[in-house]
Amino acid sequence: MNTTLAISKRTLVADAGLMALVCLVPTFSHLLSFPLYHLDPMRMMLFAAMLIASKNGIEGIKQNGILFALAMPLVACAVTGMPSIVKAMIIIAELVTNVVLFCSFNKADSKASTFVALLLSTILVKGLYYGLKAAAIGAGLMSASVVGTDLLLQATVVVSLTVLFTVVYAKLTK
Repeated sequence: MNTTLAISKRTLVADAGLMALVCLVPTFSHLLSFPLYHLDPMRMMLFAAMLIASKNGIEGIKQNGILFALAMPLVACAVTGMPSIVKAMIIIAELVTNVVLFCSFNKADSKASTFVALLLSTILVKGLYYGLKAAAIGAGLMSASVVGTDLLLQATVVVSLTVLFTVVYAKLTK
């Protein structure tokens, strides 16, 4: 396994653009009078970053995805104040785990494998997210409800993102 970090300048520029979009979510939410964070913009941008790196194979996806998942919530927290630092740490754990699980599960080179790997990894990390959030609330580090977004909306977003990712990934990795 090659452990050398090899992320291209093009990928880094694209990642910076994706992070800028995440930082604009609060502004767009106010302008549209709709809470865009309900649509899981950090996961959207993470999946986009993974697709951008897909030309370098699963290792490229893993490297860029992990770095992006580590940086994006912290950048958003520093630039916009959202999410809070505690929630940013929870999101980092969730998104990094999402990348690692996807890369571990996606062994076969097929649309079905990609779809199942991404859907399963995302469902599992949703459980991790809610467990960590409940622990943070219980420890008094956060004051919020454990589930802040309707579960049906979350399921719809996750399935939609998974289908979109699978289709684009299949075209990019032909």
